[in-house]
Amino acid sequence: MSRSLLFQVTALMGAFTLLVALLMLYVLPNRQAAVLEASMRDELASLAVACSISVRSALEQQDLSALEELNEQVSFDGRDPIVAVINTSGEGPELFAV
Repeated sequence: MSRSLLFQVTALMGAFTLLVALLMLYVLPNRQAAVLEASMRDELASLAVACSISVRSALEQQDLSALEELNEQVSFDGRDPIVAVINTSGEGPELFAV
């Protein structure tokens, strides 16, 4: 029994549509989640380095106004980061400020 050309084209288009739907519903969201997580991790690492440089510079220069400025920047940040200053000189790591 020969199937019509219309049936063959419809079946092919249906199979292709199903494949695209599976890709869009499963593969793409998983990749987007992985990329978003990596991006957030990189952003957090960059923020930590920037804060670390600011704190080290302020402590070396004994400039408390620079620390106050850093606190203001952190408080106005919409992501609500928590910055902890840890003193690693001495016996062991010690929490200096939060």
